[in-house]
Amino acid sequence: MPQKLNASRASHTKLAAGEKTVEYNGMKLAEAECHALEDIERAIKRPVPGYGTLSEYEAVFRIQWREGQEPCPWLGFVAAGGHVTYLTLKCQELPALPESIGNLQNLEVLNVVYNRLDALPKSIGTLGALRELFFDHNQIAALPNNIGALRSLRSLSISENNLTELPDSFGALESVELIFVRKNQLDRLPTSIGQLPQLRKLSLDYNRLETLPDEIGDLRELRSLAVDYNPLTALPDTLGQLTHLKDLYCEMTRITRVPDSIGDLQALEELDLSNNPSLHELPEAITRLHNLKRLALGGTVLLDWWSYHRAWFADLKRRGCDISWG
Repeated sequence: MPQKLNASRASHTKLAAGEKTVEYNGMKLAEAECHALEDIERAIKRPVPGYGTLSEYEAVFRIQWREGQEPCPWLGFVAAGGHVTYLTLKCQELPALPESIGNLQNLEVLNVVYNRLDALPKSIGTLGALRELFFDHNQIAALPNNIGALRSLRSLSISENNLTELPDSFGALESVELIFVRKNQLDRLPTSIGQLPQLRKLSLDYNRLETLPDEIGDLRELRSLAVDYNPLTALPDTLGQLTHLKDLYCEMTRITRVPDSIGDLQALEELDLSNNPSLHELPEAITRLHNLKRLALGGTVLLDWWSYHRAWFADLKRRGCDISWG
């Protein structure tokens, strides 16, 4: 389904005094925004349908999805007060976004997944109202340095691209709560990653990370961290500073030890350490995880070690922790 628009914010969007309007696809819009949609139309070779409300757009989506109709239901924009506030261009074979996308200064949600983008225009960084940004399933190799200027951004999803690094400006995304960068080629994280005060979920699985910066421990609001399927050789000791963390997914890595600071994660409910063949023991600190509900250890060589530490596991089980070896 389409992503939800902050309707209350959109409803107060209106044209500035004297701002010129023109008509695009039956809707009156600010002239500069109309030009942006015309550039997109030329790129995808079809007009972009417009809707007065997100509910109207979703109703059309449901009908077209049920009946298998064309045009693609993943194409459209929502406008309020003469300004585009929501734009989805999913599955349009789009080779590039025009620089004129920066004309959409009231845009709150941009969804451009499943296209052929290999870069983003610099004007993306000027979209100050943007709250949700989706660029999954493209071929993007780098993010523009000014992406940190998106101070209103709450959700960023850029999984399944070709990113090898994130710009240092990433740490300026002061409002971001959700980041998904799965299935890229990241081999490092900027130390500025620790400067995201609102971040609650960080998905980095299926990359090429061998280390995590110590600054990751500064993400004090983090609830979920996924680093599965990376060639990680260690977890930083600062991990224990993530006192709100509930889920830690660390399957299929090269870690040889779990830091003692793991015991400081008093909110932790799920810990996945499965399929880590180089992990030969766990610290006693793991018994301090009083809220742990699931501990996954399948595919490790810990079973022999466990036989000498039955009391630790018995204690966890008494507290309701499900220990999985499968």
